[in-house]
Formats: sequence, structure tokens, C-alpha cells
Amino acid sequence: MNAANGNRTESAGTPALEVADVSVTYRTKRRTVEAVRHVSFRADAGSVLAIVGESGSGKSTIVNALLGLLPQGTDVEGRFLLEGRDMTHADERDWLSVRGGLIGFVPQDPQSSLDPTMRIGDQIAEIVRLHRGREAGDVRAESLRLLAEVGIDDPGLRARQYPHELSGGLKQRVLIAQALAGDPRIIVADEPTSALDVTVQKVVLDLLASLVRRRGITLVMITHDLAVAADRADRILVMLHGEAIEQNDTATLLAHPSRDYTRRLLALVPKIDNGNGGDGAMADGASATDGNDGDDERTAVSWLDVTREYRAAVSERAPHGVLTAVDHVSLKAYRGRTLAIVGESGSGKSTLLSMALALNKPTSGAVRVLGDDLGALRGRALRQARRNFQLVQQNPFDSLDPSLTVRQSIEEPLRAFGYGTAARREVRVRELVDRVALPQTVLKARPGELSGGQSQRVAIARALAVEPQLVFLDEPVSALDVSVQDQILRLLAGLQRDLGLTYVFVSHNLAVVSEIADDVAVMCRGRLVEYGTVERVLRHPAEAYTRQLLDAIPGRG
Repeated sequence: MNAANGNRTESAGTPALEVADVSVTYRTKRRTVEAVRHVSFRADAGSVLAIVGESGSGKSTIVNALLGLLPQGTDVEGRFLLEGRDMTHADERDWLSVRGGLIGFVPQDPQSSLDPTMRIGDQIAEIVRLHRGREAGDVRAESLRLLAEVGIDDPGLRARQYPHELSGGLKQRVLIAQALAGDPRIIVADEPTSALDVTVQKVVLDLLASLVRRRGITLVMITHDLAVAADRADRILVMLHGEAIEQNDTATLLAHPSRDYTRRLLALVPKIDNGNGGDGAMADGASATDGNDGDDERTAVSWLDVTREYRAAVSERAPHGVLTAVDHVSLKAYRGRTLAIVGESGSGKSTLLSMALALNKPTSGAVRVLGDDLGALRGRALRQARRNFQLVQQNPFDSLDPSLTVRQSIEEPLRAFGYGTAARREVRVRELVDRVALPQTVLKARPGELSGGQSQRVAIARALAVEPQLVFLDEPVSALDVSVQDQILRLLAGLQRDLGLTYVFVSHNLAVVSEIADDVAVMCRGRLVEYGTVERVLRHPAEAYTRQLLDAIPGRG
């Protein structure tokens, strides 16, 4: 896509896509929202344009405008053209003639974008038939060809499978195959890799690059990840509060950004070289490579030769119908420090977390949390042990009850553990809101009224309510924009410093891990591949798999 990834194609003729002084205003009975204001840009044939911005910047409105999906009653001014054809005020019949054919779409979330009741092959065949009107045999052959083109192994097998039988990366490839089914000349990809592990992200981005190169497709990539845009785009457009505040060719924008906002976004992108720079010394003389045969006062969590097996369909990883999700892993998290557990989907990191949370029991081995063997605890004793550790989940919107106010959400664990009187709980809730730097006015709000960053702060306040010593964090910033991500990471670091907390931080983002962790454990297919301080593992990796993860980070490969 950029000079390192393929051929740049500059067109002196009609651009593939052109937006000229476009403003979009949403009108409802209750309010009017000017979502996009006087935005202009173009994308030449065979090039890659990245539109970068945070939530609320207007990116989604631009996508909907380009695809003719703006709701009825929306006011649109200016012009947007597809290969010179003015689509600004086109009706649905006009859009049906170009949507999928001239312009294709790769949505963000493959989990919600694929029909769980239909086989993969049937879903692609349906689109092929819609756009090309072929006979049944030809449709099936074309569907298999498209699956092969996007790099899916054994297309015949995959075509017979349902979405839940595919990994996230394979499902994202299916969405790309669907976008190609109408043989489009322009593709709009909306955050196509935001939910993917770093190595799978690289595979998907490489696939999109090859399509641009081989088919001459024009790619418009919507993303909040400036590192991905910098690594993959020919031009970058930066959006802020509905305005296009800066745009330029990638090299120029990165070297000489003209706006403070762009400079700030660039500075906030996590980088391995800008990690916390731990010197390899553990607290109180502990070492990440100490023996794992017991605990001492320094240890918060110990996984002691744990294995966890599940019954599963026969496959490469489960040749006898048994999947070994975690395979004889020994690992420690030390008090007052942050242990990051990293790896791709299926590596076993979430299984390690679920065993430490006493949600799953190991098939063999033991897990000790703050001195307690959780497998030996029952009933009230287990409930009391759980008070000392809490969980912050990945998606802040899913982790909060939408029917409860912020006050009720934070108070809920206090009630569950019988914390004080109603008046004392009210004081505690207000203290917690202050602690996570939210205004007191947020107490009356419900999750649907909050931003992603605000919701995650509420989730953190809720986790801290019963004063735990240990907090488990499951991908806590992966769904957040880069500036909000930076705020949450700073908040977590401050809370750890002030309260002496221990964190176990599960992530697939090694750059984020470099920012927050002291120690890191690298998992692959259920096994512990590498374990040590951030300084040693991320800056001087000993294992090829760790180097592969590092090489897949945008800008490093």
C-alpha cells in the first residue's frame, strides 16, 4: 500500500472517489446534530486512503454517505462522486445499481455481520447471485474461488461451515470475500482489523494490500489506529469533531504534521521503544524466572503446572476430541506489579485468566490467588476470597447493566458484600467516581449516555469498590480510541501507584503491554513460550514466536 507494501498508483484523470465540501446534518424531533462539516477529499484509482479519527469525529457518517446508508431525513450539502457519478442525492434505486458492484463494504465486526444460521458458502453465493445472476453451479464455483482468493484454506470445507466454526481472522476474510463478490472497483473498510490479534491483523492488511495491487482496487480504510494508517495508507485524512482538519500523503503528514491534534495523536501511539523501561529487577528481589513451585509474601497469583482440557470436535489441535487449552503452565504475578499475558486467539491467555478468577478449574495443577488455593475453597470461603480480586472486562458497554445508573452499578458490589449503611455506600460511590476522574454528574447517567472511555472508568470504579488487592484486566483498552486508551492506561498506572494494586493484564497488543506492564508471559497454543520482564522479553526476545508477534506490530515489519 505504501512504498514498502506495494505499488502506488496516481491518477491524473477522474478520481475513483471524490467528496467536495460535504456537510451532513441529522435531524430528529428532539435535536439537530451537524455530524460532518465542509469535508473535502479524493481517492485516486488503485490507492489507499485512511480516514483517521476518534469516536464522534464523523468517520461513520462519511462511511454511510459513501454507501448511501444515511437515514431518511438527513440533510446533505455539497457533492460526493463515485468515478465521476454524482451520488449526493441519489435515490435507493440508484444506490442499488452501484452498492456492492461499483463500491463494496467490509464492516468492522465479523461476529455480528455474518448470519449465524447460514453456511459460509451460502452467504457468499447469495451476494454473487444478487450481483452477477449466475446459475447455481457457477455461483458455487465463484464462491469457492472468492474464498481461495482471500487466502482461506480448504475453501470447500470452509464453505460448508457456519460462522461460529471459524476464527476471527477467517471470518474477517469471509467479509472481504463478500465485498469482492460484486467485483467492485472501490472498497470501504470500516475498522477491518480492530478486533483482531496483531499477527492476524497483519495477515488481513496484507490481503487488502494484495487486492489493491492485483485488482487495482481503491481502498478507503476507516480506522482510529494511526499506526495502521501510517503503515498502510498512501494518504491520511484526519477527522476531528466532524471536520477534516488535516490531510496529506502519508510520509509528509507523519514527518511534518501541521495541526497540534495530529501531533498529539502521533505522540499517543504506543511504541515498544517507549515502554516503561523496566530494568529487569523485580520488587524485593523477586525475578520473573524464579521457581514456580511455591508462594511467598511477594506472590499475588501462582499458576502451578496447570493444564486445562475441554471436549471438542476432532481437529488439528484436538486429534482425539480433547482440546488442551492450557498445557502445563507455571507462572507467577508479583504483588504491586503488572503481569501481562499476551498471545493470539486460542493461545490460552483467557483460560489462564478464567482459572485465576475461579470461573474454571484446572484439569490438573493448581492456582493460588493471594495465598488461597481456589480449587479447595467452597461456598462462603470462596465468596470471601473473591472480594480480594476483581475483573475489568474488554467491552465497557457490555460489562455494565444498561438498566442501572452509574450510581447503582458502582454500589452493586458494595451491597453484595454488605458494605456499610446506605449513607456510607453513597460516600464510597462518590469517592470512587472522583478516584477515576469522572464528574459527580455522571452518577445519574446510564451506560447508553456515556462514551467508551467514561464507561470503562465506571467499570474500573466498580471493580475498586470493595477495595481488592488484585485486579484482572481483560483487554481493557482494545475497544478505545488512542487518546482515550492513553487516559485509561495513565489512570490504571496512577491507581496502582496510589493503592498498591497488583494487575494481571491480558492483551494481544504488545505496544500497550510495553506501556503498562512490568513482566510479560507469552502464550502460544496453550504453552508458555517466554516469560520475563518487559525489558528482556519485548526488547530482547529469545523465542522466534515472540519475535514474530513483535514484527507484526504496524510500523515494525
